[in-house]
Amino acid sequence: PVLASVSYDDATRTATLTPVNPLSVGTSYSVRMTTAIRSSVGTPLSSDLTWSFTTRSCPCTLFPSNLQPALRGLDTRDGRGGSGPWTYELGVKFRVDATVQLSALKFFKDAAETGTHVGRLWDSSGNLITSVTYANEGASGWQRQNLPSAVTLVPGQTYVATVNVNSRWVATQGQLATSTGSGPLHTIADGANGVHADAAGQFPTHTYQSTNYFVDVVVTTSTGVLETPHVAGVFPQSGATGASTTGTVRATFDIPMNRATINASTFTLTRSGGVAVPATVTYDDDAKTATLTPASELANSGTYTARVDGSIKSEDDVALGSATSWSFTTAADPVPNVTATSPASGATQVSGAMPITATFDQALDPATVTSSTFTLETSGGTAVPASVSWNASTKTATLTPSAALAASTDYVARVTTGMANAKGTHLASPVNVAFTTNPCPCQLFPSTLTPQLTHLDTRDGRGGSGPWTYEMGVKFTVSSPAQLTAIRYWRDSSETGTHVGRLWNATGTQLATTTFAGETASGWQEQALSSPVTLTPGQTYVVSVGINAFFVDTLSGLASSVGTGPLRSVADGANGVHSGAAGQFPTSAWSNSNYWVEPVVR
Repeated sequence: PVLASVSYDDATRTATLTPVNPLSVGTSYSVRMTTAIRSSVGTPLSSDLTWSFTTRSCPCTLFPSNLQPALRGLDTRDGRGGSGPWTYELGVKFRVDATVQLSALKFFKDAAETGTHVGRLWDSSGNLITSVTYANEGASGWQRQNLPSAVTLVPGQTYVATVNVNSRWVATQGQLATSTGSGPLHTIADGANGVHADAAGQFPTHTYQSTNYFVDVVVTTSTGVLETPHVAGVFPQSGATGASTTGTVRATFDIPMNRATINASTFTLTRSGGVAVPATVTYDDDAKTATLTPASELANSGTYTARVDGSIKSEDDVALGSATSWSFTTAADPVPNVTATSPASGATQVSGAMPITATFDQALDPATVTSSTFTLETSGGTAVPASVSWNASTKTATLTPSAALAASTDYVARVTTGMANAKGTHLASPVNVAFTTNPCPCQLFPSTLTPQLTHLDTRDGRGGSGPWTYEMGVKFTVSSPAQLTAIRYWRDSSETGTHVGRLWNATGTQLATTTFAGETASGWQEQALSSPVTLTPGQTYVVSVGINAFFVDTLSGLASSVGTGPLRSVADGANGVHSGAAGQFPTSAWSNSNYWVEPVVR
């Protein structure tokens, strides 16, 4: 048995077994998956699945390609004084058990490292055997550079592989306390491995806590068979439809690849007709995956062909040999749709003061949302002047009439196919919203109605020296969206002073106020709000007015609901309401008295 961890990826439906230690070279292994594996609904595999493979004898490295450093971003200054620059030569001591050919050098590059890097091979006495300058480096991770010509390594000799670091380096302390490697290649566990020198290019002899500085070598044996790489998987899959227009194109290989051979010239994407798609190409060593990222979004319903060139090479410099190509089709651009309108088509009792809105399932091109593509007219075809706006965050078009709509009138709002998304895809069909306005302006009481009781003193039996005032009001609600535009109250002929009308919610939060101006000596007084307040259907509101000396009343006048259009008083047995001082939220009630305060809504 081989000790390993197992993981599962839901998105790709892939199980992965990762050995704890590198597999032995030139060795046969068998993989087994049992019927204990079940689908998400509990169905087991129909039978055990077994397959076998043999690892290659070499190329061999000291460390697996997925090995990651524990410490990153370490500064080459490292506590040293002076003005710099500060560099290091970092390396590893190793031996071979058989005569092999050293073909390449590797090192792990920190993401913040800068400058040029030279790989070097030394004998144990510090004589330089060969060197090579790294080219086409990646931004970070393992970097590999082939030697101009292979170097023969012999058993029993100690060798040192090194690389310079200019600003940042990586490490894992204690990792070289025991020997590691593959095939005939091993690190030396002498308690004094890895090694470093205080300046780039110097033979390293210092050591600290068997630290691995992530310098590696690649060797081959004379009997080793170099494995030919293959493309093991692609995304999107060949023949796929509905591929994302904003996604990437990927090719995964079965063995580690030479990143220097994977670029925008060897991994390409073309549209039908052979038009090249500008893109950037990257390679992930750990995932053995090349990723092509188009410079701009792909076209909808477009057929594209990806091509991995046969010149791409493995880490061992073995070429694919033949190109791999596959095609896929991107998703069609979704047609914009209206998901909701306010008012809904067929609605009645619609406020003539409210705007008309249409909400969409996707963003639109604002230039197509205009007073020509979103219109309002009477049922007889007379156009209603209005302005139109677009809210990108809510994907909502709003039509605001230039003046309040006529009461009890049929209207039709039209959303035309002239509206389109950013890609130019238009609505498939127009949307018409027919509705009828309410009979408003509406109020609770007929203007001809008069109070039962007048000249009622605000002292009302209360002791003290006064002054005595009341806040008197009525609770009301609306059955459809409406706007409160004004407040009315009946003024007793003996009443004095200034009056303020107030709008409250059910919990006593004041929503609006208005001070009455130009009052008459008695009777109904009406004052418009500076800005109308939108009322929500089903919510309870209170309008009230402060009374200074004398008030009017009709006992039990609010025992049952009264109103017009969408406006109704609340018949809860505790309407109207009053408080003991002007300006206070009124919550007291007595005999369902009508104190002759009312809202005006449209």
